[in-house]
Amino acid sequence: MTTSAAVLIGSAISAVVAMAVVTLQYSLERRKQSLAERTERLGEFLASSYAVAVGIEEVAIAPTKDKSRTEVGIRSTVEDRFNSGLTRLRLFEDAEVVAAATHLERELTRLMGVAREHAWSRQEWRDSVRPPLARLTDQYETIARRKLGRKQLQEGLSFYDASAKSVT
Repeated sequence: MTTSAAVLIGSAISAVVAMAVVTLQYSLERRKQSLAERTERLGEFLASSYAVAVGIEEVAIAPTKDKSRTEVGIRSTVEDRFNSGLTRLRLFEDAEVVAAATHLERELTRLMGVAREHAWSRQEWRDSVRPPLARLTDQYETIARRKLGRKQLQEGLSFYDASAKSVT
């Protein structure tokens, strides 16, 4: 083999290796970006659902005469953010995530109707009405954490932990 042939073969091998490295780097960067986007989608929906739940509780504890005004204020504050988050999940996530988010959305919708029924005390609302919401939120969070490769949270750290003390 001549020196020229050895140089050409070495150059060809270097070029192939360089292309492989570039392809691998691109793939790893895309995977990292995809995980970041997924984290944003899953987290934004959880945060916005919590904001909606807090708003619904405000409607629930409002005096009957103020419920409509309170609801309008809550809707204008959080509804677009929540609907946008749900839409992003429906378009970009798999069926398991979409199902969990949809069940949570339906429970929030149901709770708004329950909140309008009468003026609830905060403790009555939290003790008797909120548990199904807590269960669905925990299910969504469990699925989201699994999709992100995260360990499950220990007992007592859910958004609606019944053992948490009320601040009001």
